[in-house]
Parts: sequence; structure tokens; C-alpha cells
Amino acid sequence: MLSKREVFETLRRLSDLPLWVAGGVAVDFHVGRWTRDHCDIDLVAFVEDREVLEGELCSRGFELTRDRGWITNWTGAMSLAFEERVDDVTGNIVVHDGTDGVIPGIYPGVPGNLDSTRWKTLEGVRFRVASAEDEWVYTMGFRAFRPGAPLRDPQDRQLLETQIENLDALRARIGLRLPLARSGQIRQRPFAGDIDLVAMQRLASTRWPQGRHPGGLAWSVTTDQVEGLTLFEDGDDLIAFTWREDGMEHTATTPLRHLMRRLATQDVPPPPAGYQVRPVRADETAARVEVHRSSWNPQELPWHPEHRPSYPPDARSGHSLDMYQRVRRAWMYDPAFDLVAVASDGSLAGSCITWLDPRTGVAEIEPLGVVPAHRHRGIAQALCHEATRRVAAAGGRELIIGQWPNPAYPAPAAAYAKAGFEVIQLERSKGQTPGRALP
Repeated sequence: MLSKREVFETLRRLSDLPLWVAGGVAVDFHVGRWTRDHCDIDLVAFVEDREVLEGELCSRGFELTRDRGWITNWTGAMSLAFEERVDDVTGNIVVHDGTDGVIPGIYPGVPGNLDSTRWKTLEGVRFRVASAEDEWVYTMGFRAFRPGAPLRDPQDRQLLETQIENLDALRARIGLRLPLARSGQIRQRPFAGDIDLVAMQRLASTRWPQGRHPGGLAWSVTTDQVEGLTLFEDGDDLIAFTWREDGMEHTATTPLRHLMRRLATQDVPPPPAGYQVRPVRADETAARVEVHRSSWNPQELPWHPEHRPSYPPDARSGHSLDMYQRVRRAWMYDPAFDLVAVASDGSLAGSCITWLDPRTGVAEIEPLGVVPAHRHRGIAQALCHEATRRVAAAGGRELIIGQWPNPAYPAPAAAYAKAGFEVIQLERSKGQTPGRALP
């Protein structure tokens, strides 16, 4: 970790160069106080100044330790990212290869992100600072930039939000990526992992509500519920995808027929007596997998007695630790929204994951389950209420659940209705398939 003295000493040595401070240190400059020690110093510059800057850094005693193209690392725990100039005050991050798992592409900066007149002073140290708006967008979309990376510090996000007047105006930029090139030739290929999933989520977010929510999509893919997942690309740009699920063919724009929805609010009732709802802890991974398996034991799912399917005696949930780890790597997964209901004896009584799409402000609860011994006690509603409160606190506007009244499987929709969800009928045109004209 770098102390305040170490950070300030470095910035004083570099303040005359065409550099902007970014990352956690920039947050401190924006809020006007030192909030914590930092792991590194993030700096940004325009790419045309690269040769001069690297020469200056070497002459001032810094040594280059790693060159990743769009970003370089230096002694003193310092990184320097280079942005391509859009105009005098704006730069874009352009990544040409997938070093460190970063998805290649053009990531547009918020207009004015590198304004040369944006000087800020913190405890006598004066330095140019990247805009708070650009920092917030980058923080919110970081896992869409580098899939599976550790989550960014939520404190930075919260502090930045105190400095931004209109967050909703920035949401469309979260996770935004422009292709490096298009070929005019559409090719198809099979799904290949985490990077492809981010591209699918990004596309789903831009198409919402014409197809699946990107959070529920991530759950289905990471838990092996889809088959024949195929991507359609023009150059390095994903333009469509198809898959099979539950015996049906789907595309990125397969129309939604109905779902349940409620507005986000922090005004929700407490959980029932003897229970609490909180985020899962880091030491509860095995228990978290088991509570899901118990909740989704095929033999004990709440089907209507007259419609109960015939399951083999040894049928069990296929959820596993490996699946759960894949879920946790997905963009939009946040452990603060991975909730468990805890009984008075400390056992886990239920769980749910809420996927907040920061771009649209819409969150999906998927999945939600309650252990059979704890059903009919309001646990499902308590999980929904806490998810609703957390989405509202994070700036989300509504929650959805891909459920609707089903006489054969009535319990889920009834529980969600008690938690304030209403059935919404959606009228959408039929989605195009790759066999016809692609979007």
C-alpha cells in the first residue's frame, strides 16, 4: 500500500507533465480529502505524448516494468494509460489485443474526461484530474472491460456519486464498447467463455427489454442451462447470438411475453421474526452452494399436486462449486447482491442473486430459492424486500423476475406478488434469427 506521503511525493515530481491522475487517488482529489491508502497511482495521458512522457519518467528515476500496449507499469506502483485523442478535452481507451483478459475494442471516454484545465488541489498538491463522470463509468463497467476481474472498491463509486449531478445521463455509457473493425462478412462460431459472455451481456443490455435481461442470461450460461450457444460476429463486433434452453430456440431479441416487476424502494418491511437477510460471507461458499441445492431439490419443488412431474428417486440439483465460481466471475455479479436468509440457529434458509444492470437501472432476481423446511414463513418475500432495498440504494429503478402465474407451479408467483411484484404483459415483435436478416 502507498501512504499519502508516497503518493503526494510522486505527484509533485510529475505535476508539470501532461498527465491526469485517475483511479482511487483521483477520487480523493474529487472529494477533497485523503480517504484511504492506495495500492497504486493511476495516471492517464494522450497517446501522442507517449514518447516524451516515457523519456521524462526515465530521466526522473522511474523504470518501466511492463508494457501492455495501451497501458504501462512503472516503479513506484505507478501505471500510465494512454488514450487516443477525440478532441482537446476527450480521450478514448483503445485496446488492440487481449492482454490480461481485457476485451479488445474502443471504450469511449466521457466528453471532457481529459480537460487540461481541470486542476484540483489536495493538501497543497496540485494536479490534473480525470473527470468524476469518466471515473464512475469506468468503475461501473470494469468487468465488462476485463471479465472476471476483482470488483472495484464500492467506496470509490459511492464517493464519486457525491460529485456527479446526473447519474442517469451517464448510464448508457456503462460497459460501452465500439468495435475496432467490421468486415462486412458475418461469421458464426461456438461460445468460448467469459469474454464471450460479457459481449453477450453487453448486447442484451442494449436490446433490453426485447430479450433476456443480461443478469439472468449470465446465470443461465454459467450454470450450463443452455445448449448450442452460437455467436454471430462482423469483424470483432458481436451482432447476435442464439441458443437452446428448455427445449426452445432463443436469440438475443427473442420477445418476452410476460414477467413480474416492481419499483425499487428503500422502504421495505423487515424479515420475519427469527431470520435475517444479508449478503453471503466469503467463508460461506460451500454453504451457499448447498442452500441452493437444497432449495432446488427436484423432489421437493412446490409443484401443484396434480401437476407434479415424475422425477427419478436419485434426482438432485446439478448446482456445483465450479458453477458458483463461474457465476461470481460474471459481469453484473456483485457479492453485495448475493443474499442469504439466515435462521436463528445460523443455518441458511434461502438465497437469491440480484443482477443490477447499471446501464439500464433494471435488476433481475435470478435465482431465488427457499429450503423446504423454511417455506411458508415469508422468506421469499424477505429476500425480495432486501434486494429491492439494495437496488434502490445503488440507484436502480426497478426489479424484475422471469415468473408469472402458472397453475401447475403456483407458489413462486404467489410469493413474489406478496413482495409487491405485479405481472407485466409484454408485446414485442418476433425476434429475427441469424437465418434471416441480422440486426
